[in-house]
Amino acid sequence: MALTGKRKAYLCYCLINTPDLMIEDEVRRAHWKEYLIDENEELRSHVEAQHNFDNIPAERRIKTFEVRYDKDVVKAIYDRIKQCREYYNTIIE
Repeated sequence: MALTGKRKAYLCYCLINTPDLMIEDEVRRAHWKEYLIDENEELRSHVEAQHNFDNIPAERRIKTFEVRYDKDVVKAIYDRIKQCREYYNTIIE
């Protein structure tokens, strides 16, 4: 908002299904944690269910917050950026 001059914005959180490739990684990880070599279908189903939200209506999977411009917050952010840059410079030296 500080960069664009906007005085009002919206922050939206969207609950979406996990991509299949990531689910496969989680399934493998879950089997590894259980010391399983062969796939357990019940464990696979449990992991897949934790990453699929099709059972929740679309209108309940989006949460929106209105954010108003606050110059004090913007100043605090820029001050913190300055501190971070100073700290970073001490690390790379």
